[in-house]
Amino acid sequence: MGDMDKYERFRVRVLKSLCDELLGPGPDDDEARQREVLDVSPLQLYSTGVLFPQNSLAEQREDDGTQDVSGDPGADSAEAEEPKIEVDTSERETPEATELNEEPLNLANEFNPSAAGITVRVTAGIKLVIEIYAGQYESDKAEVAHPRAGQTRADGSVYPETRTVVRYERVPIRDTVTLDSGIEAAQPEPVPIAGTNEALKLHVRVRHAAAGQMTVSLALVNHRKASGLAAPPFNAAFFQPRITVREAERGPHFFPSS
Repeated sequence: MGDMDKYERFRVRVLKSLCDELLGPGPDDDEARQREVLDVSPLQLYSTGVLFPQNSLAEQREDDGTQDVSGDPGADSAEAEEPKIEVDTSERETPEATELNEEPLNLANEFNPSAAGITVRVTAGIKLVIEIYAGQYESDKAEVAHPRAGQTRADGSVYPETRTVVRYERVPIRDTVTLDSGIEAAQPEPVPIAGTNEALKLHVRVRHAAAGQMTVSLALVNHRKASGLAAPPFNAAFFQPRITVREAERGPHFFPSS
């Protein structure tokens, strides 16, 4: 039994390391980790768990929202332009909007997915508590010590004591949505997630299953739109999305899905 415990602990550490490396912070991490500050764009660091703006091109996912000033590590600064984010607030019924209303989970199957979801089968009429967790990143400039401070350049000038760099700070997103699975509407209005300026919404679809049961599909959808042919900036995406579903009284109302 002792050996099994050792192997299980090792497996947990391996899984945690993989999640940290590929996905990023989670809801069980400490506050400092959840508010991490990165030296590179999160789009360049994390390779999974990203909700891109809709219509992002597959070959344009590596933009970090900064200007490439030089390959020289001794460059004096990394000037950053504030990335532009386009949020579609139009009320027009476009073909894209119609597809989104009909099947939001389609957005989860794209190369640069804009949605992540889960489907559960539950007892009809119960109340579900849906906990939402995600993160977004904001950029800022900071003055740091120059790695070549005091050294002489090829042109005879001297490197300064400091240089300007761009830092990326994570902002956690948490929200809780309560859903009555006995609602009459098969597809109620999407629910905006707190702290996202209505850019991230929870889409719900309810369908009748076996007698006394309902199938509930939940999808987190990034409603931001990619702008033209430009690569999506890091702050148009959402990172580390997570959906947790439970019955309000924590009762045994979940069934296998056939």
